[in-house]
Amino acid sequence: MVREEIGYAISYDKLTDTSETSDLCFRPLKGVATSGMYVIWKKYQAFSPAAEMLMKEMMKRFQ
Repeated sequence: MVREEIGYAISYDKLTDTSETSDLCFRPLKGVATSGMYVIWKKYQAFSPAAEMLMKEMMKRFQ
């Protein structure tokens, strides 16, 4: 679709062939897109031992 000029492709840099032999080029988007990350669980959730270890490690690293 991009080569037929019907649309645009949004991709990370260097994932698409944009060399001199290609008819495609890379144009960076302006600005930085950011998003927060949340881990949510039920208040009195019973975790398996593996999930409990994961939760403790996440809390230790992200405090």
